[in-house]
Amino acid sequence: PPPIEREALSRKEIRRLFDEVESYRNRLILVVAIETGARNSDIRCLRVEDVSVDEGLIHFRDPKGSRSYDVPISNNLVFELEFWCKHHRGAYTTGQDAGYLFPSQHGGKLESNGSLNRIVTGAADRAEIQETIGYTSLTDTDRERLNTDKERLEWNRVTTHTLRHSY
Repeated sequence: PPPIEREALSRKEIRRLFDEVESYRNRLILVVAIETGARNSDIRCLRVEDVSVDEGLIHFRDPKGSRSYDVPISNNLVFELEFWCKHHRGAYTTGQDAGYLFPSQHGGKLESNGSLNRIVTGAADRAEIQETIGYTSLTDTDRERLNTDKERLEWNRVTTHTLRHSY
């Protein structure tokens, strides 16, 4: 696709977005994205042991083929992540051995960038801060590869990557 300029969300837009997130897990995922600037794939791959509540850090492993790094997090986020792990995360796992900080509803990790993007774009739609910022026409080969009948793809203003810019 052609390069798309992403603009950060305003504080007001971020609050509206958070107000429209449908679950505690999903809201916490968005808070991690906003507070760390992490990529979609890095958030989906976070494991429970990547959070150091004692040091107030999240460790990101091998992000996009780069070196691992640590990001300091606020005391509020430390509290929320600790609370999530102790009281809510177990409802998403098929056993405590799943390991992922934010498991899917079926256990294991959220499988694709699209799964996390749907959480963000759905909340943005409900918050009425979503808009289309571009289109890409699809060739027959593209449609076959993507298994779609669409003539073009829409590019949304608010995606998980937008949260990275809002960081």
